Amino acid sequence: MGQDQSVISGKNRPSVNDVYLPISSTRSYEEVASHGFSDVSDNDNTAGKTINQPFVGIWSVHMPEGTTPLPRTGFFSAEDKNSHKCYIGCGINKDNIFLNDVWMLDCTTHLWKLLRTSGSKISPRTGSCAVVYQNHLIIYGGYNSTDYINDMYAIDLNTLVINRLDTKGDVPCGRSSPIFDVIGDQLFLWGGFNGDWPNRLYILDLKTLNWTAYAQNITGRAAVPHIVYNDNIYIFGGSKSSGMMIINTKKKLCEVIQTGGPQPTSITTCSGMILAGQYVLYIGGKSENSYNLIYCFDLNRNMWFVFYIMPDEETVTKSDGRVTENGLFMIPRIHSFVSYYDEEKKIVYTFLGFPSTDPSPFYMLKIGDALGVLNHRSDMLDTLYRASC
Repeated sequence: MGQDQSVISGKNRPSVNDVYLPISSTRSYEEVASHGFSDVSDNDNTAGKTINQPFVGIWSVHMPEGTTPLPRTGFFSAEDKNSHKCYIGCGINKDNIFLNDVWMLDCTTHLWKLLRTSGSKISPRTGSCAVVYQNHLIIYGGYNSTDYINDMYAIDLNTLVINRLDTKGDVPCGRSSPIFDVIGDQLFLWGGFNGDWPNRLYILDLKTLNWTAYAQNITGRAAVPHIVYNDNIYIFGGSKSSGMMIINTKKKLCEVIQTGGPQPTSITTCSGMILAGQYVLYIGGKSENSYNLIYCFDLNRNMWFVFYIMPDEETVTKSDGRVTENGLFMIPRIHSFVSYYDEEKKIVYTFLGFPSTDPSPFYMLKIGDALGVLNHRSDMLDTLYRASC
């Protein structure tokens, strides 16, 4: 992803770096610092002492074992919570070579496996997306170095046979890096980039493979993270406007709600959102700054706050991050990564993406103790609210 553009067939073609969409400038340091908690400039050599916080997550870094995927960005990823596996594939490597391999990560052993697929061939691409549905990995679209594409494939995860899906109805046009997720037997697609910013909401009935399109009033976004909560899709980033975007899947409506508290920079792309109970952790994203705080969004109160973290002092130390003048520890910035949450162990894992290293390490954030404090605080606030009614 980059700011250099040339014109092909009357459309903007982003430079060959990442996920194939343009990026606007980020807010200035003065703008984000006015919130009191946001990222500091790369030129800020602040390295003070951390202050005691009411809760902290513990950050650590661990190297994988065995064979691993090539470092890349612009890849698809999908998690199968039932089998505790993650799938990644395609993307573009540091030499601007487009890839079409598919890998599985066992989230219990943290071992990678290259999937030896057969059947239809998926062309090398970047900016594609995927979901797991009824033991099939469904892959859509992307950019193949010349065109934005809208083809769709299903990999049977038992046999590893790939079949191209022939859909009908209001078939969406090709695009890179849209919102793409499944709820029940419906697949939701919104946004992305294809030289334009498409904004119609598309819903695919996975029983009939029929698409239906719904017009929206919100400008499209691309390469932004999302989570699903109570059958709604929550999206943040990729916009100059603040607020949390929600796709109401029952009303088939995209809307933006205003939120409180110190929030991340709203224009950031290629970041990650991880759902843990009623909380959403917001990590990383593209920026001129090399370090960042982790933010958290309370879905029940529509409030942002800083999620405090500290290094484990074994695999990483304070010298591996940055301490702000307010005493808050920041981790090195990552973007275009995969993340998943181990609900039993209360650990967030992120891997692949940028910075590109071979092999790609696992970044771990233990949040169990912090969630205990946050849940207790939430219960107290609920009690106070009921008492005041």
